[in-house]
Amino acid sequence: MTNQQAQDILNQTVAAYDKVAGDFATTRVFAWPEAEVFVPYIQSLQQSSGQPLVIADIGCANGRMVPWVKKQGGTYVGVEPSAQLLKVAAKNYPPEIFKLGSMLKLPMADQSVDVCLLNASLHHLPTPLLSQATQELRRVLRPHGYVLMVNWNLWQPRFFKLHLRTWLGKLLGRSDLGWKDVWVEYSSPDKKTRADRFYHGFTLHELNQLAAAHKFSIQQQHYVYKTNRAHSWNGRNILSVWQKT
Repeated sequence: MTNQQAQDILNQTVAAYDKVAGDFATTRVFAWPEAEVFVPYIQSLQQSSGQPLVIADIGCANGRMVPWVKKQGGTYVGVEPSAQLLKVAAKNYPPEIFKLGSMLKLPMADQSVDVCLLNASLHHLPTPLLSQATQELRRVLRPHGYVLMVNWNLWQPRFFKLHLRTWLGKLLGRSDLGWKDVWVEYSSPDKKTRADRFYHGFTLHELNQLAAAHKFSIQQQHYVYKTNRAHSWNGRNILSVWQKT
C-alpha cells in the first residue's frame, strides 16, 4: 500500500464518520471500562507534576471522554478529524476544548501535553501512516508523559469473515488493503444509515515494535476484556500504556 492509498483510505474513513455522526454519537455515551486501568498512571503523574495534567483525547469523536478526564482532575483537549462529530461534541461541551485535526499532524505545540488518550482511534490508520502518527504523539508529549490507548482486537472469531474478505480480495488482485486490514460497516440503530470504516488489526508484536521504534517504554500491553487480562481469541480490545522516555 502506498502512502497516497493509505491517505485516501483515511479520508474515506473520516467521510464515513461525517456521514454517520449523529447516529454514532447516540450509541457512544460512556467511557469504556478499560479506562479505569489508566487511572493509577494519571494519579502517579499528577503527584509528580504537582499541577493539573493536560490530557489530549486523540480521535475524541463526540467528546464522550470529557466527563472522565474531568473526574481525573485533568485539563481536557479533544482532537478529531471529523467536522460533523465535532459539531455533536460542541453541543454537549464547551466548543473551545475541541480542535479539528489529524493524528498525522496534531494541532498542539511540542511537549505541551501530559497524556495522550487514544480510545479506539489509532486502529483507523493504515500501516504506512502509523509511524508518522506515533512520532506526533511523542512530539506533543512532555517528558515521562503517557500514551494511554485502546484498540479493537480484530483477531476475535467474530471478525474472521472480514479478514477472509480482505484475503480473498488480495489474492484476486482486487484489494489494496494490507493482510491485517478490514472494512467494518457501521449501521445506525434504525439501519437507515450505513458507512464502511477502515480498521487495522494490530497484534501485540506489532504494537511492541511501534513503541520501541519511537522510544516509548511499555508499561502494559495485553488483550483485555473490560478490565481483565484476556487472550487474542476472547479479548475485546488491546490495552496499551506507553511512557515517553
